[in-house]
Amino acid sequence: MIVVVIIGILAAIAIPIFANQQKAAVVAGIKSDVKNTNTNITTALAKNPTSTDVSLLVAEIVQSDPDTIITIGGTWDNYYIHAVNKNIGALTTVAPNTKTSDVTIPGTTKNISVVNGDFETGISGWSSSSTANLAVTHEVSSPITGDGSIKLTRIGTSGSAVSGYTPITFEEGDIVTFSGDYSSNEISNRGSINLSFGPSLRTASALSPTTPNQTVRLTQTWTVTAANAAAITQFRFTLSINTTGQTFYYDNLTLTVTTPSKTSSEVKTEGYAPSSTAGFGITYSSSTGKFITQNG
Repeated sequence: MIVVVIIGILAAIAIPIFANQQKAAVVAGIKSDVKNTNTNITTALAKNPTSTDVSLLVAEIVQSDPDTIITIGGTWDNYYIHAVNKNIGALTTVAPNTKTSDVTIPGTTKNISVVNGDFETGISGWSSSSTANLAVTHEVSSPITGDGSIKLTRIGTSGSAVSGYTPITFEEGDIVTFSGDYSSNEISNRGSINLSFGPSLRTASALSPTTPNQTVRLTQTWTVTAANAAAITQFRFTLSINTTGQTFYYDNLTLTVTTPSKTSSEVKTEGYAPSSTAGFGITYSSSTGKFITQNG
């Protein structure tokens, strides 16, 4: 009877020890598979530096135990290797460790092409909205500096010189600056430069020269609203003169769009880890270079 009790005690001690040794052996094998898989992946990445398809890395998996399940995910430059084994309790999945930070996007300024805006070689792309009321011609010897300008002469009751529409897109908060030189033969003349984006969207400036035949530079700034950004798809310039029988010269029309710097939140994945505290799993993250073992 005493012998039976002793045998029972020894068995009670030995079985857990043996089970732990078995688990330790399985875990060691899984860790080895994960490390060998990562070695293969490193070699594959070196051979294919321009690839982005992480699914191609599945071919690099080393699996010595058929009960071990190894998965690869993430991205080509931030991948993970996750291993579980159905013989070691409940299984875990993998989850990203994320970090949210503020990122500053630098502002930009770009010059937008204006249809023949310098009028150096002619007025191609421009026309009169009413040839019976407004004569639109190319003036080579205009009072404005340069080789040429567009000349408007009012001969009737109304009319404008218009350019063709040019495609454009804006973002909310963009700062639009349009400029142009103008000159007139009389100080009583009144003209205008309109920047038109559609039937109901335009910004304009009335011009009143103070000295005959003197070149004046107009610059006007306008900030794009959310509604404008959604509605605007094109733009054009409209030039006009308000007094019959008088003349205006326009030249060097420019348009720039400045997008201010912005701060936005960016979520980045900074490695991966087993996603639960229960169950077993081993995860390797390429971004951190670390192996994380859960309940192993």
